[in-house]
Amino acid sequence: MINDRGLLKWGAFKIPEHENLLSQTVSEMKKEPQYDLTEWELEDLQLEISNAADQGKLITLTIRRENDFKDLTGTIKRINGDANCLILDTLTGSKQIPFSALFKACLEE
Repeated sequence: MINDRGLLKWGAFKIPEHENLLSQTVSEMKKEPQYDLTEWELEDLQLEISNAADQGKLITLTIRRENDFKDLTGTIKRINGDANCLILDTLTGSKQIPFSALFKACLEE
């Protein structure tokens, strides 16, 4: 006996509209809510970044873009207060990161 868990039996009843709605529902469920940092978290973030910039240490920054998080590791080349960004020198090159995209900073030992 084939153990298909009913996929063969009910697969014929799906139409493209159902699959589109199911994929939209799954993508909405995977989205994380927008999280604003508290004042204490912002102070910790600022302290970690300024320590890494002063000492030239390696730092891992977590960047938030919409509902996607990305980790970047490198040294802080320059902090540009006028443009509200910092320049991170990574293995693949320099990246300009706006302050508003920063989520978390962790000094590497």
